[in-house]
Formats: sequence, structure tokens, C-alpha cells
Amino acid sequence: MAAGTYNFPVEQGTSFGLSIQYSNASGIPIDLSSFSNARMQWNANDQTVYQFTTNNTNSGLYLFEFASPLSSGVINFKLPASTTAGFNFTSANYDLEIETISDFYPGGGPQVIRLLEGTVTIIPEITKFS
Repeated sequence: MAAGTYNFPVEQGTSFGLSIQYSNASGIPIDLSSFSNARMQWNANDQTVYQFTTNNTNSGLYLFEFASPLSSGVINFKLPASTTAGFNFTSANYDLEIETISDFYPGGGPQVIRLLEGTVTIIPEITKFS
């Protein structure tokens, strides 16, 4: 199945949150307990590359996690205002992938599923206090 397309804005200098539910064609959530990692990459129009993973150990920069219970199929992505304040690009192309715990086939490594792709648009901040 092809990845879905979802374009979204991020307001520079504000806290940002996005919850994504992975579900089947009938809208039933897919249990995430058989997945080990989610990852997202933004390729910004200023040539900067941003990479986010659920294996992140520094939640001060961002939070990317499988929500509890895993049977909900929800993946949460959050950026604090301090992170979005540093975005100096206007748009980025992105995709979101998840990978399974077990091999796709013996010796083939984890199965990688591309869930979403699209464009992130940065809305510039006007009010800036130090």
C-alpha cells in the first residue's frame, strides 16, 4: 500500500504536536507492538536535513513515541518551542516510516513501511522575546 500524503504547518517558536494513527483500510488501528522504531526525515529547502526517531534519548529536542496502549496504533511527535524557534527554512519535504521487530524474511532485516509523506510549511514567528 502506498504512503498517505499529509501536509502540515509548524508555527516557528511555538510548541508543536502531531498524533498519527496507523490503521488498516477499514479504519481499525494496527497494533504497534510488533514494531521497533518509527523514523521521520525532513529535507528542508535550505538544504538542512532533520532526522527524528523513536529511539531518541534527548527529549529536550523532540519527543517521538509509540503511544500507550500500543494497540491504539498512535504515534506521537512533539517539538518544544525552543526547537521550532530554530527553524530557519520555509518548507521541507518529509516521510515517516516504521520498522518491524522481526526480519521481513530470514536475513533480510526488518520490514520497513512508509506511512506518510508530504510537506512541512514553517509559519514565521513575529513575537520574539529573549
